[in-house]
Amino acid sequence: ASYYCPGNVTYPIPCPVGYACFGGASAPTVCPAGTYGAVSLLSAPTQCSQCTTGKYCTGGVIAANCDAGFYCISGNSLPNPPTWTNDHGGPCPLGYYCLAGTLSPKACSNGTTTYVAGGAAATDCQPCNAGSWCPQNLPISCPAGYYCPIGVGPIPCGVGTYSSSVGASSSSTCLPCTPGYICNSTATTSALSYSCPPGNYCPAGSSYPLACPAGTFRSAVGGAAASDCIDCTGGSYCPGGTSSPIACPPAYYCPIRTSKANPCLPGYYCPGSRAAPISCPAGYYCPSNSSAYNLCTTGHYCVAQSAEETLCPAGSVTRSSVTLRVSAEVACQVCPPGTYGLDAFGVSCRQCTPGYVCLGSTVTPYPRNITTDNGYECPAGYYCPSGSYIPLPCPAGTYNPDIRKDNATHCIACPAGSFSDRGGQSACKPCGASAWSIIQSTTCNCNGTNRAYQPSDGSCRCKPGYEYYDPFNKLFDGDSYEPCQPIVYKDCSAAARDASGSCSSSDPSSSCSNACSAAQIEYVSLSPTGGLSTTYDSARGFCVCPAVPINVLCDASCRAAAPETRFQQGGVISVVMPTGGTISSIKTASLSQFFGDSDCSRPDGCQMISVLSGDSGQKAVYGLLPLLVAIFGTPPGANTTSSTTTNTSHFDPIVMQAPEPVTESRYARRILFGFNDNDDEDNDSMLSNGYFSKKSGTSSSRARSPFVTSRTSSFSSASPRSSSSNGFLSAYFPSRVAEKQHSQHQHTQQTQQHQDQEYKLHRNPEHSRIVNEFRRNMMIAA
Repeated sequence: ASYYCPGNVTYPIPCPVGYACFGGASAPTVCPAGTYGAVSLLSAPTQCSQCTTGKYCTGGVIAANCDAGFYCISGNSLPNPPTWTNDHGGPCPLGYYCLAGTLSPKACSNGTTTYVAGGAAATDCQPCNAGSWCPQNLPISCPAGYYCPIGVGPIPCGVGTYSSSVGASSSSTCLPCTPGYICNSTATTSALSYSCPPGNYCPAGSSYPLACPAGTFRSAVGGAAASDCIDCTGGSYCPGGTSSPIACPPAYYCPIRTSKANPCLPGYYCPGSRAAPISCPAGYYCPSNSSAYNLCTTGHYCVAQSAEETLCPAGSVTRSSVTLRVSAEVACQVCPPGTYGLDAFGVSCRQCTPGYVCLGSTVTPYPRNITTDNGYECPAGYYCPSGSYIPLPCPAGTYNPDIRKDNATHCIACPAGSFSDRGGQSACKPCGASAWSIIQSTTCNCNGTNRAYQPSDGSCRCKPGYEYYDPFNKLFDGDSYEPCQPIVYKDCSAAARDASGSCSSSDPSSSCSNACSAAQIEYVSLSPTGGLSTTYDSARGFCVCPAVPINVLCDASCRAAAPETRFQQGGVISVVMPTGGTISSIKTASLSQFFGDSDCSRPDGCQMISVLSGDSGQKAVYGLLPLLVAIFGTPPGANTTSSTTTNTSHFDPIVMQAPEPVTESRYARRILFGFNDNDDEDNDSMLSNGYFSKKSGTSSSRARSPFVTSRTSSFSSASPRSSSSNGFLSAYFPSRVAEKQHSQHQHTQQTQQHQDQEYKLHRNPEHSRIVNEFRRNMMIAA
C-alpha cells in the first residue's frame, strides 16, 4: 500500500500527492471530489483531506477559491455550491455578503441587509425596510413603543406618548398619553401604565405630573386638570403639590386657599388652625407671631389690638390695684396739681419740690418748661412750698427778687421810701419826691396836706374838693409837696348845678338822654309797666340810667355761646369759646395799641371784664371790646345770629353805660379798659397803666361830660380824660383796696348829704371829685 506497480517494474512507485494507492494497485486513485491529497504515499482515499474553507477541490487538489456570493466551509468540489449545508456551506447567507474565497461571510453594515442569499459584495446590502429593523443584519419587525423608518433602527416614542403597535414605520403611531396618566419614559407601550399621583394633575400628553397650584390640594390619583385640585380650607395651608391640607401651626394664620402659613400680625394672636388672626383684647398685648395674648404688666396699659405694652404717660404713676389695664385712664393715675410722677412704675405721686410749681401731670421734680414739664420754677415775687400747684404771692408791702423760693420768709419788706401795692412783686416802687412811706408799706403818704398819692406815677395830687395855686397864682393839678386848699364854689342860689359843680342855666338832666346807652333808652321805651326813665340826681350830680336785665340783651343760650377773653401766662390775650378751646391768641407785645400789665400767673388764665371809656363816660362791655373783634375777626363757628329778637349776636359786644363806680369784679382778676376820643364804639383802643389823659405841655385836659351810673353789675367807671389815640388799659383789682375805697366813698357821700350847702363846696362837685379820685386809685392799681 501507498505504492502502485504499473506493470513490469522492479520497484513500486510511491503514490503521488492527490492520490491514494491501495496495496497491489497498478495505478494511483485520485482523491474523491471535495478532497485533496495533502501528502504523498496515501494508502486509501479516506486519507485524503477535506477541501479547505473558501476553496473547492477536484482531481485530488485544491482547484481554486470559491466564487463570490458563496461561502465554502469545507469539502466543496464546486466553486458555487447551489444549496446550503451546514458542513459544506453554500450561497452566502441573508444579511451577509461573501467575496471570492472568503473565509467567513461579512455582515452587512447596521441598518442594511440582503433580502436574497448569495450576496457577493457590500453593494448587495440594502437598507432595512420601513417598519422593521436589522439588529443582526437580519430584518425584524419594529417593536411596540418604537417606530422604524426605512433603514433606521428603532426610534422610541418620546415621553408623554405611547405606541402599542408592532412594525410601526413613523412617529405618527406615537399617541399622546391619556389625561390622568403619565408616560414618564420613552418607548411606553401603554397609556395606562402610570396613574397621575395625588397632589398633582396630568393633562393629555403628560410626561410628568403637574403639581396642584399653591393653595389647592388633591388626595386621589388620576387628576386630569388643575380644576381637579380643591381649594385649601381655612385654618390650613397647601403648598404646591399638596395631597392633604396641612394644619396651620400656632402663631400663624391661614386664610382659605393659602399656600403658606402667615405670621400672626402685631396686635393679634393665633392659637393654631385659624383662618384669621384674633384681635388682642384690651388689657393684653400681642407682639408679632403670638399664639396667645399676654397680660399687660404694671406700669403699662394696653388698649385693644396692642402689639406692645404702652408705658403710663409721663407725669403719672401706675394703679397697683388694677388687674386688667385696658387704658391709660384705668391703669395709670395722672399726678394731680401739686405733685409729679417720675416713674411710670411708681405707685404714688410725689409732692412738688419746694420752689417749683407742678400743674398736674408734671414729669420731673424740677419742672422748668410748662409745655414739656407741665410745671415751672417759682417766679420772682412768689414763694412755693412743697406741693405747690400755683405760686403764692408775697403779700403787698413786700417783694421777692429771686426765683425758686419756697416759703414766705423770702418775702422782703419794702424799705422806707418805697411801697408795693399788690402781692407777687419782684421789686418795690419808689414813693416819689413828694411822698414818704415806712417800711413794708402798701402805699405812700403825701407830704402836702389834702393830697392823695397816685401809685401809678408816684405823684401827689389834690384830693377831690381841693385845689392848689402855684406861686404865680395859676391853678396847678400836678405833683407837689405843697398843701391843697378846699375849693369854694359860687352859690348857685336857685340855679341848677351840673356834674362839674358849675352853675347851669339849663336843666342838667337834659344831657341824660345822650349819656345813657341806646339799649337802655330803648328798654325804657319798651317797658310795659312804665315808670322807667333816665333821670338826673341833683344831689349827687349823676345821670341815673335804668338797669337793663341781662336776659333782655342776651339770654341763657346767648350767654352760653358768647366768647370769653382771658389773659394767659406770658402776656397773651386769648379768645375762648365756651363750646371748646382757645380759638384765637395774640401776644400783647405785638399790639402797638396795648399798654399796661398783662401778667397772669394762673395756669388756666385770668378772666377779663371789658369796659369801654369815652367822653360820655364808662360803658360796660359784655363780650369782646370792639377793637379786639377787629383784631381777631369773627372766630370760625361763632354764632352771629340772635337766639331771640332781643338778643344781640353771640360775638358782637354788648355795650352798656357802666354802673356806679364802686366795686370790683368777683369773677375776674383783671379788667380791660378800651378808650377813644369820640365815643365811637367801633374805634376803641388800648391804654397802659395810669390815667386816661393826654399831656399837653404841663397841663392836662379833662372831659366834662356828665358822670353816668347804672344800678347794674359791678364795673368801676368815671369820666375819662381825653386821648389822642385809641388803646386798652389792663387794670388789676385787689379786693381789699377796692372795698376800702368803696367804704370811703359811701361814708363821704353820707357825710356830704348832711353838710350845709355853703360849707366849702356843694355836694355835687364834692361827690364828683371823690368819684374821680377813686377812679384814679382804682386805675393805678393796675
